[in-house]
Amino acid sequence: MAEECQERGIQFFVVIAPARSDFLKELDRQKANENDLFHDLYKWAKEKKIPVLNELKGKGYEWDDFSDTDHLDISGAKKLTRKIAKFIDEPLK
Repeated sequence: MAEECQERGIQFFVVIAPARSDFLKELDRQKANENDLFHDLYKWAKEKKIPVLNELKGKGYEWDDFSDTDHLDISGAKKLTRKIAKFIDEPLK
């Protein structure tokens, strides 16, 4: 998909969605840190010069923004959408 976007002149980027604090604590308990989880993704993105917006531990999300530990509800989705819009706009300026 990334290659097809590049061929068409479309900016491709990756978004790592936020997770609730209890999900993050479970990751820590299992000794699964963020660098281990996304190592291959970051390596690939760097090689392809693809921007990554990492909101896994993003600020501004409340418990009520999630429908479960790692899925946003409508209020959380709106917050993430605003952050994505800002992220997209930044490189263009």
